Amino acid sequence: MIARAVEIMLVRRGVSCVADLLEDEAPLTSAAVWSGLHSPRETPAWHARMAGCEVYSPGASFVELEPPLENATVLPLPGDVLYFHRRLEAEDNSEARFSQSDLPAGSANVAIWYGPANGGNLLRVETGLRAGTRFARIRPRDLAKWAAACETILYDGNSEERIRLSRYDSVSQ
Repeated sequence: MIARAVEIMLVRRGVSCVADLLEDEAPLTSAAVWSGLHSPRETPAWHARMAGCEVYSPGASFVELEPPLENATVLPLPGDVLYFHRRLEAEDNSEARFSQSDLPAGSANVAIWYGPANGGNLLRVETGLRAGTRFARIRPRDLAKWAAACETILYDGNSEERIRLSRYDSVSQ
């Protein structure tokens, strides 16, 4: 079987990286994400406030069947790509980027860690720690350029930045 990968791009900055799917460690999530990317997914880019060196892309769910938590972590490493699904409840008054009315089926969040943080990259949210599914890992050769671009989001703001997630075609690359 040919190993599958996704391309993650910061659209405005024109920087991309390739992340290999962890099909042995997170088979259900890898399959769901791959299937859901029959066309590219593009959403606003945000930089984490509490979870360290992380950019993430919340938006409408893009997979047909939400996978269960697998290969779970609350301590992602540089280059880890995590998947989260969040059902939207009527009483959910959390941050606007997760509770927009155009997300009726719930939201899916793809989060990408690009470097070590002082004190570690803990998955901290308003209510404590939250585990995510580690389903892909950025190729080492791409991590430095990806990290440099992501760091500019932290210091310059997201500046209308968007993250595009798509299937990576290794044959044409």
